[in-house]
Amino acid sequence: MEDQAISSSNDQTQVAPPVPSTQTPAPTFVGNFNDVLAIVAATLAGVTAFGCLTMFYGLYCLPGITLIIGAVALVNAKASVQPDRTKRWGWISLGTGGVFLVIMVALIFLFVLFYIAMFAIAFSNMDLPSRRY
Repeated sequence: MEDQAISSSNDQTQVAPPVPSTQTPAPTFVGNFNDVLAIVAATLAGVTAFGCLTMFYGLYCLPGITLIIGAVALVNAKASVQPDRTKRWGWISLGTGGVFLVIMVALIFLFVLFYIAMFAIAFSNMDLPSRRY
């Protein structure tokens, strides 16, 4: 009798392997032009608020943020509803973020170079008093 109870409890612990689903996941965003326009407006409002709250110094972070989000989009493209579109937007994000990051670094370099040149000109034209002992 105990042997029957043990064998019946062993039968209950067996679990069938999960059946892979062939259904595609429901899209996370379905909309038309008006819906996309509202998302763009909200994004611009967020960027504007970020700029105003940081006295526009925070905008220097945007190319870096764009590069990070673009890389995340490329890595996760396989899990998206439309992988081709996600990859395309990820590459666009990486490209524009990279271009603006290079431009920003070049402008900062030129700015520093300008100040070094101005100080060099100012100090070279100074008439320093000669020491008399």
